[in-house]
Amino acid sequence: MFWNYLKVAYRNLLRHWLYAAINVVGLGIAISFCLLAFLYVRHEWTYDAFHENADRIYRVYAVNDRGRSIGGAPRELAPALAEALPDVRIVRIDFDWKYRFIQHRGTKIAETICVADPDIFEVFSFPLLKGDPATALMDPQNVVITEKNAEKYFQGEDPMGKTLSIQVSDGRDWWVRDLTVTGIVETIPKNSSIRFGFLTRLVVAGNEPIRWKHRLFETYILLPDDVSPSEVERRLKDLVSTWPKSPIWEKLKLQPLSDIHFDSRGVGLDPAGNPVYSYILACIAMLVLVVASVNYTNLSVGRSFSRAREVGLRKVAGGLRTQLATQFLTEAVLLTFVALGLGLALAELFMPGFNSLTRMEFSISDLVDSTAPVFLVILLLVVGIVSGSYPALIASRFLPADALKGQMRLERLGRVRRVLVVFQVAISIVLVGCTTVVGRQLNLMTTKPLGFSPKDVLIVHKMDKLDDKGVAGAYQEAARSYHAVLKTTRTGHAFSNRVQSFADVKSNGTIMKDVEILDGDLGLLETPGVRLRSGRGFERDGDAKTSVLVNEALVEKLGWQAPLGKTLQKGSGSRKYTVIGAVRDFYFHSVHRSVKPAVMTLSPRSRRTSMLMVRIRPDERAGAVRFLKEKWEEMAPNEVFDSSFLKDDIDRQYRDERRWFKIAGYATFFAVFIACLGAFGLTSLTVARRTKEIGIRKVLGAPTFGIISLLTREYVVLVGIACLVAWPVTYVAAERWLQNFPYRVDPGIGTFLLGGLLTLLVVLLAVSLQVTRAARGNPVDALRYE
Repeated sequence: MFWNYLKVAYRNLLRHWLYAAINVVGLGIAISFCLLAFLYVRHEWTYDAFHENADRIYRVYAVNDRGRSIGGAPRELAPALAEALPDVRIVRIDFDWKYRFIQHRGTKIAETICVADPDIFEVFSFPLLKGDPATALMDPQNVVITEKNAEKYFQGEDPMGKTLSIQVSDGRDWWVRDLTVTGIVETIPKNSSIRFGFLTRLVVAGNEPIRWKHRLFETYILLPDDVSPSEVERRLKDLVSTWPKSPIWEKLKLQPLSDIHFDSRGVGLDPAGNPVYSYILACIAMLVLVVASVNYTNLSVGRSFSRAREVGLRKVAGGLRTQLATQFLTEAVLLTFVALGLGLALAELFMPGFNSLTRMEFSISDLVDSTAPVFLVILLLVVGIVSGSYPALIASRFLPADALKGQMRLERLGRVRRVLVVFQVAISIVLVGCTTVVGRQLNLMTTKPLGFSPKDVLIVHKMDKLDDKGVAGAYQEAARSYHAVLKTTRTGHAFSNRVQSFADVKSNGTIMKDVEILDGDLGLLETPGVRLRSGRGFERDGDAKTSVLVNEALVEKLGWQAPLGKTLQKGSGSRKYTVIGAVRDFYFHSVHRSVKPAVMTLSPRSRRTSMLMVRIRPDERAGAVRFLKEKWEEMAPNEVFDSSFLKDDIDRQYRDERRWFKIAGYATFFAVFIACLGAFGLTSLTVARRTKEIGIRKVLGAPTFGIISLLTREYVVLVGIACLVAWPVTYVAAERWLQNFPYRVDPGIGTFLLGGLLTLLVVLLAVSLQVTRAARGNPVDALRYE
């Protein structure tokens, strides 16, 4: 019986190929969206889950006296914890050895090098393809490399026992360490919080001073099954009470390994993920899938009338209702199976663009694992059964006599079809409206005046490395003397989200917490183009110990009418600074937040000013960058030249909004496209049923425009009803998203009208293709129909 169902389903799909093609294309697009969303959501929500002991691994972090979470820990924390908690395994990992060099076969390549305690392979699941995890890091001269680097540096040879020379620095001096390869790590999963290319043993000299305030290492602990995190935190509290008092170590807390990726408190060394993006992408994929499923249901309901005689004959021949329903469901599942094949092909086609938007490295091979096939089967069955259930129930209920005579009652089915059309179009209108709001908000953020001029400003990072060598001043002088350089300044703030610096400010007994501190030298205002509102800027080195500048936000917060001459104190120091100038507010962070109170201080050639800001002539940018790089390599040949344009840094702050605006735009396009396919198919069915009516009307003198209006006005009404349904949903969704922005657009009635009008025009365009052809047809052919 099952094979008979498949055979009949196959024949029906071939016989009605146009409707089958419309459904396959719609469902295929939706399924491709679901597959891509599945890859992303699974990647995000299974971070670090591949570790065998993931549920028992915790990271230690600190909570200071202000309640702020702080990542990293001093190297002395691990031995102290090991002594206080002998029943737990502890591992320190240092990710700060970045951009060091590997010297191999006459080449020098910048690489990421990680140092860790030998127990790393006992706590974490990083399987070794070669080597013994128990002894791979026993000697400080050992190194474990990844499978990728083994091929990169040894090109098919066995690297075990061979030597790699690593050039490292302590911030002042460079030296070369010859390390022996004692292990090869299996490729580390993409969704791992701990990633490295080279791993060597952490070594701490016994005579080094204890520095409790230095946060150098990430410290992880593996708890036994019978030890709870709350018990360990209680013992950590007792341990902290025995340490030297420090505002950094007010409390020590444990963070589950599974929570690290989505931690937005800045505890970790890497940027945190955002679960909202997973929800957004999953919702977008589901909406597109719903539109496609409704499309299938609507077309199937419409086409069930043309199969009424088939149903009548099957029932007369003894067919049961359950058998008829199974037949229709089999057709739905078979069509969904074909759509799944198209969806896989489209997912492969869309994969490069999707990876570019999400900054991932997915491939279609990621669907070949333990969970993806289960997801595909569930998707196939759910879409097929949900889409085909209602048409199957409708068709199987036809009475044999009515079905054979063609005397079925269509009013109720017509109402259901109209509801489905309204629902489908409403989803499209919601997507169009939300995408329009996101685009307008993004345009507002990227075009809003910043209060300074970031264009043609280059930021040279790691100036503290030149300070260690005593050549930072000479480098800045060389940059200043280059003909294409207009202004320079040493600064400790990148004027973007890349760097933050804050402290408490006290004035006349009023304490303001977390005031932004912007350090720089005498060119701090002129180089970025910050404008003074009153007073003067920094003019002499003596201002460093006596004077500060403040912004308008701080003046307003403190209620100063005339800020010049006022005094304030920074941090815990007792020195008083005099306000010599007030600058107009400018965005030293992104416009995701309002301008905070800020103090600008003079710190010439200090380690706090680790960047050099250089304003370049617009027509000589390439030459200036080349000169600065060559001069850097001449003065610091062992340091990597790291620079970026300030405008690019600022644009990167809105990268997420741009990416998700594009994703929403693509989803909106395909949702509207699928809705148009459905409208096209429904119109074809309507024209087929009303062919004789169209012929009679034309014979009686009805104009072509009148017939087109007759057949399309229903869609105009349905789109109007869909607008009334969609607009409140769009408004609520837009308001909830916009409430997170201090500066936001007003969606306005124009946004909603635009979404409804665009959807109406596109739907009418799809409908008019069929209607116009029917209205212009020869009435004789229409009257000979049947």
